[in-house]
Amino acid sequence: HHHHHDHHHHHHHDHHHHHHHDHRHHHHPTPSGLPNDHSYAARSIEAVVALAPYLQSCCLVMRIGRLLFRRMTTTATTATTTATTATTTATTRRHSSMAFDAKHFENLRATKEIGKNLLYFPVASSTMEEADKLIEKGAAAGTVVVADCQTNGIGRNNRSWSSSSNENLYVSFVLRPPGFQEVVNINFSAPLAVAMVAKKYGVKDPRVKWPNDVWINAKKVAGVLLNTTTDGKGKLAVNLGIGVNINQDMTKVQGIRENEATSIFLENGKEAVEREAFMADLCEQMEHLTSLNRDSLMEIYKEFDLLLGSEIVVMPNKREDPSTFYKAVAIEYSKEGYLVVDPVGGRRKTLSSEEVSIRP
Repeated sequence: HHHHHDHHHHHHHDHHHHHHHDHRHHHHPTPSGLPNDHSYAARSIEAVVALAPYLQSCCLVMRIGRLLFRRMTTTATTATTTATTATTTATTRRHSSMAFDAKHFENLRATKEIGKNLLYFPVASSTMEEADKLIEKGAAAGTVVVADCQTNGIGRNNRSWSSSSNENLYVSFVLRPPGFQEVVNINFSAPLAVAMVAKKYGVKDPRVKWPNDVWINAKKVAGVLLNTTTDGKGKLAVNLGIGVNINQDMTKVQGIRENEATSIFLENGKEAVEREAFMADLCEQMEHLTSLNRDSLMEIYKEFDLLLGSEIVVMPNKREDPSTFYKAVAIEYSKEGYLVVDPVGGRRKTLSSEEVSIRP
């Protein structure tokens, strides 16, 4: 399963984000090893895996396999439950492939508003779609949707991608900015928040690639998609989608070219990261960054920025015609959130993310 966004998430995609307009995440499933201690269970799971190509979603395969395995091992596990509980402490790091634990997230959350109201889906068409439904019903600012698996994620320019695996984070935030300038602030804050949290989890030099990706060592680790809508009462609402490759080994994902995508795990010395903790820190960072004025925000943004001062390749019109590509030096970000560039041998231009893809 892979996804694409143009630039977005780690792999080949151009990412998205228009400022205000569009972004999202992607990830991919990694098969887990089969248990060898219950050969009957292992054979049953193998049978399910063999059916995988005929089932649309790998999430289904994982769920059916898990149910089968659970049913066959229930009796065996009951006896050991008491023993294991005794040895488990609150500090034990949750296994990287476990389902998202909303209660654990709530215990870690330190925000006033963002994440206070969280809806969790083991499988969703996409977190963006679920958040849109909530916005129509008037969901409060700070409402968050998390899915372990997305069957129909949408990237920039409506590129579709599919994402599955309990190893990554797919989340949408419902935000209610007072006006357009705050929408632009959200657009700058989202990838910046991911980069700042990645740094906390051991990543050496995460970089924000305007308009909506986070890169580490020239590989994509996260993508953002931002859609602005008005709710039933005509009030402005932002549906902000963020996808971060957390614990997945992207080198084993089919459909992604080598060196195209990476994960926090691959970049921090292979330390598994608890998604609930990453998510709690992401909410806290988002709440802080979106409370800042543009100047303070951009001061921090520039510390993580990948493009300014560099020569880049601008690919207009959805990359369709390579003869239109040109080299330019990235100069600054305008107050509308656009990128100002000096084309080599040409006049200064202001680029909106709807029109361009960028290659450092």
